Amino acid sequence: MVFPRRPRTPAMYGYLLSIVLVPLYVSMFPVWKLLSVHLSDAMLTLLPIGVSVIGLAGALCWYQTRRLKIKDMGNSTVITGLVLCVCALLLPDPHYPAKRIHVAEYMLLSLVVNWAMSHHLQGRSLLFSGAYFASLLGVHDEMLQGMVDSRTFGLRDIGVNALAAAGGALIWYGLRLFQRPGVPHLPLSGITRWYLLWLGIGVAALIWPLFFYKSLTLPLWPVMPLLAALVLYFLLPRPHHHGVGAISWAALTLALYPLFSTMARIVFY
Repeated sequence: MVFPRRPRTPAMYGYLLSIVLVPLYVSMFPVWKLLSVHLSDAMLTLLPIGVSVIGLAGALCWYQTRRLKIKDMGNSTVITGLVLCVCALLLPDPHYPAKRIHVAEYMLLSLVVNWAMSHHLQGRSLLFSGAYFASLLGVHDEMLQGMVDSRTFGLRDIGVNALAAAGGALIWYGLRLFQRPGVPHLPLSGITRWYLLWLGIGVAALIWPLFFYKSLTLPLWPVMPLLAALVLYFLLPRPHHHGVGAISWAALTLALYPLFSTMARIVFY
């Protein structure tokens, strides 16, 4: 029996691109090592800051241009997003200046994510879901680094990724990008909000203890609170809110890292 092929949508391509960007970001370290051979320490310190500042300046210029055309611009939203991105620039360890490039990376990632989700979501649902999903991809970024002996997992870096993703989402939302009149504004139900809160707590419960398991294989017990969120997942009203499906996928697949580390005896760094 031949099943009809599901048509590929622009949103699908956006999700694929956002997922591909994560391992691409992880694999950029050899590029940094190559640059460290040819550039001075001062240049290496300024380079990631400069790239991120250029990204912020570009967003600000974009804001000024669109403000002349669109009357209902979210001025305070854009400013809040810019402030979060600046905070993300200040958060990394100064001994590792390359970490500041994450701000530009996750501003870009949030742009791709919001474009993908805008085909199904609008308004605050798009803002919230886009920021949440992009932040979870930032956790995947650090988990992947922890599985590679040349990289290290960092809780502070997760914070940088999340701040930049949230800041980027606020900027794109305030700029009124990706407005699609035919897409409804779907509110989150009460039980859905509780589920997303539980999911966030489960992710935090998973990643926080991992700092103490560096140079060891990961245990399975930190996964339990995250997997417990499945109880609420099956109680959610059907059909699922589009953002909830994407967020659930990004969060629940984090459980694969401890499982893979335990089964394959892979050391976490």
